[in-house]
Amino acid sequence: MVEMKFEDIFDVDEMEKLMDSLSKSFEVGMGIRTPEGGPAYKRYSFL
Repeated sequence: MVEMKFEDIFDVDEMEKLMDSLSKSFEVGMGIRTPEGGPAYKRYSFL
């Protein structure tokens, strides 16, 4: 079985832009974790 990482499936930079936009729109802090438990992207936008 081939092991894949979150970054192999999703474009991390685009995911980061989407989460920043959603965070601002809904005025809530958001974050996504990888299956391993680490952050899915470089920075989080917590208002």
